[in-house]
Amino acid sequence: MRDALTVAAGVLTGALSGLFGVGGAVISTPAIRALGLPAALAVGTTLPSIIPGAASGTARYLRERLIDARTVAWAGPPGALASIGGSVLAPRVPGRGHVLMLATAALLAWSSVRMATSRRPPAGDPEAEAETDDLAGPGRSPEEPGRGSPGDVSPGDVSPGGVSPGGVSPGGGSPGDVSPGDVSSGGVSPGGVAAGEASTPVAGRASPAGSPSRAHAPGPVRSAAVHHESSGPVIGGIGVVAGLLSGLLGIGGGVVMVPAFTQMARMPLKRAIATSLACVALFAVPGTLTHGLVNRDIDWRFALLLALGVVPGARLGAALTVRTDDRRLQPIVAGFLGFTALLFAVGELRALV
Repeated sequence: MRDALTVAAGVLTGALSGLFGVGGAVISTPAIRALGLPAALAVGTTLPSIIPGAASGTARYLRERLIDARTVAWAGPPGALASIGGSVLAPRVPGRGHVLMLATAALLAWSSVRMATSRRPPAGDPEAEAETDDLAGPGRSPEEPGRGSPGDVSPGDVSPGGVSPGGVSPGGGSPGDVSPGDVSSGGVSPGGVAAGEASTPVAGRASPAGSPSRAHAPGPVRSAAVHHESSGPVIGGIGVVAGLLSGLLGIGGGVVMVPAFTQMARMPLKRAIATSLACVALFAVPGTLTHGLVNRDIDWRFALLLALGVVPGARLGAALTVRTDDRRLQPIVAGFLGFTALLFAVGELRALV
């Protein structure tokens, strides 16, 4: 019975991992403690189960092209090194880490409030549209897969001479002049585009019939076209803090990275979750090796049972995130961070009293 409950805890852990870009130890640690594992082994035992879950969710996000490779390159290596330091310090920190966990709870609560009260991406936001277009494909709306939105132009409607509202007009329009409503390979122009000039597709511009139109050039839309900008050292610093907490507390570090990536690196939420999960996988490997070989505080039976449930759970969580709009995902993530902060604070205050 205990083994079955441990696997069930692994499924829930994996779902949280894929859905929120975290390691999921906020669930697995209290779960295995309730199932009888001593506190001295609980921190190290959760780390091995983080690896397969984070890898499974990361594989799904890679297929959806949601992971920011530049951020992983800056945050991953320093965070992995910091996780080794945290793992070495874990058994030596006074108070068994309770004060540090309270500080982490305060950080999570602050991040939750900021995320809940910040402006959500409005409809038509360039970054949000770039993300959803990247998943829906060219000429498709995320709500109606396979169908263009009103006014969209399919690849077959485009001719060298332009497209009139009624269809294809071979040869219509000279190289130097495009009539209103015409769409060229370069985009939309109300008054004419001179040969060689570049124009970009414009969303929401009125067509002659008065309906909004949006032209998609053939080929996939890359969400990297609308890209956040942040300095490498800032991202590296986020990785160090997350990696240190990963090794020290046996968590994935995503509870730090997801709010930091969105608020400090100005990264779209869905991309922050995917990128955080990739970093979580990197942090857990050296932390597991240190806890297993140096500290020797891993119960491998519990760890393997958790891992059995984590993999399918992470795939489910990642699939839910991919299908959820950023505007709906933001309050869910904010609520999760707030709940985690409360869970941490109550548990650590009870341990200190």
